[in-house]
Amino acid sequence: MFQTAGTQWIHLIAEALGVPLYQRAIRGSCQQSTLHYKTPQVRENGSDEVEDLHDLLTEAVKETEAQAVGSGAILSDYQRYRVENVCRRLGVVSISYLWRREPHMLLQAMLDIGMKIILVKVAGGGLRKDIVGKSLKEALPRIRKAEDFFGVNIAGEGGEYDSFVTDCPLLRQEIVIEDGFVQMEDEFCGTFTITRAQPRFKPVNLDYSWVRCLQKQARTFIAGTPPFIPPPGEREESLTTVSASSEDPTALLLELIEGLEAADKTVDQIAYVHILIPSMTEFAAFNSLYQAFVDEFCSAQPPGRSCVALKKVGEVSEEAPKNFQVCAVITDSKTLAKMHVESISYWAPANIGPYSQSATTKNLTFVSGQIGLRPETMEIDPLEEGQLAVRNVERVLAAKGLRTPQVASAVCYMTEPEIFLSQIELWRTALKSDMPDVQFGSENLWGKDEEEAEEEMDGHENGQGETNVVSHGSGWVVGVVVDELPRGARVEWEVVGYHVIKKMHWKHNSLDPTEPLEIWQSEVSLTMFFDELQLEFIPLAIE
Repeated sequence: MFQTAGTQWIHLIAEALGVPLYQRAIRGSCQQSTLHYKTPQVRENGSDEVEDLHDLLTEAVKETEAQAVGSGAILSDYQRYRVENVCRRLGVVSISYLWRREPHMLLQAMLDIGMKIILVKVAGGGLRKDIVGKSLKEALPRIRKAEDFFGVNIAGEGGEYDSFVTDCPLLRQEIVIEDGFVQMEDEFCGTFTITRAQPRFKPVNLDYSWVRCLQKQARTFIAGTPPFIPPPGEREESLTTVSASSEDPTALLLELIEGLEAADKTVDQIAYVHILIPSMTEFAAFNSLYQAFVDEFCSAQPPGRSCVALKKVGEVSEEAPKNFQVCAVITDSKTLAKMHVESISYWAPANIGPYSQSATTKNLTFVSGQIGLRPETMEIDPLEEGQLAVRNVERVLAAKGLRTPQVASAVCYMTEPEIFLSQIELWRTALKSDMPDVQFGSENLWGKDEEEAEEEMDGHENGQGETNVVSHGSGWVVGVVVDELPRGARVEWEVVGYHVIKKMHWKHNSLDPTEPLEIWQSEVSLTMFFDELQLEFIPLAIE
């Protein structure tokens, strides 16, 4: 969890930054090696090392009145989950502005702005003694070769190397390493111990071009690798729904639990939850109840979610309308891969409630409703709201190895029906930009003609070939008019992506600009959703 190499000189970095330094000895050890961290109910001797971080940050936050904690996680969910756990308990914001940044471009940006970094430890295949204690610039060619031949993470996210910053634009002084020695444990594992270092004055740098450089680089993110395609006999999965409705939100969640028990399902098998409330003024109170529900019944991360407001839900009848409704999409899988990011970053919006950004079953990824939040500020930009909402969907999909052409179904929630055409144009643009030269695994099927591509896909259907090749189908879009959306948004996108499709389809029948645009229901989860909730969607074809 923690870096130890070079930390005896970290006080020089604090001095060069002009900020206080808080340190304490690590008393605990790794007691929870699982990906997700659960807060211990009782603190005992030999507790987890994460509790040492909690105690240290408790002191620092109290004395400095800090409101946020920054961390440098790029791809490590293990570290990020633990930092977010501590921040949640302390009531401060977790900031991870490097999260999911493309590592090659990130390292180059760090060098471009004048950062000086030395490697103080290596522990990865191909990383030998000749780069230990050297600068990152000098070591980068060797690291790139190790990435190609041994699969090491070029940014050291897997613990392949540790580094120490001696200078960057934020430091008021440069740290000069005057002496040290290298000690190798084996061919690919060794440490550079700094024995003498001191700060050196540097003139004030009034050139802020490095800020613009970082802002430019902050727009590039790494995509996830395509998920493993299971053998044909293991691809089938059953999706069902459990629904509940009540005028009381507490009774609503109790009814949901009863429905799950009757279906012999658990909360951990919920991939996605559609929630309808009468007004966004009820959102905060409902969110608190739902948070307690998640804390009690979820053993890992919560399911994906959309929450919209409708004043009247259901068909008009003599019976008073049920104001709160929920429809949970249930999978037969006991384990779901959920992506739950609480940290503020440049990547995509942090979750603003007890839900995961996505939940992946055997074949599908459910993406939680995305509104036009700018991730780094968590504010809606009214001038680019539609573009940001679609971009946020794209980035969540990319983290799961998917592109927009692999979206099986999409819901566009909107508060004004007249904006649907403009939003669908944004969706078309995203589809077009993702169509050419999309490469998955080591084969590029998108450059082949349709007959050749289908033959190769058939080979994968029969268990032939080794690449993880995925395809896309005819993505259907549903437009749904609601009264209100979270944060006062005007538009929200909710999508379901396919990981496995038997045939390749090159034309999106409902999104082809040469054909009349129709608004469809999806075959994946939306039909179940609308049937259960009797929610009306836009009942017309747009010529």
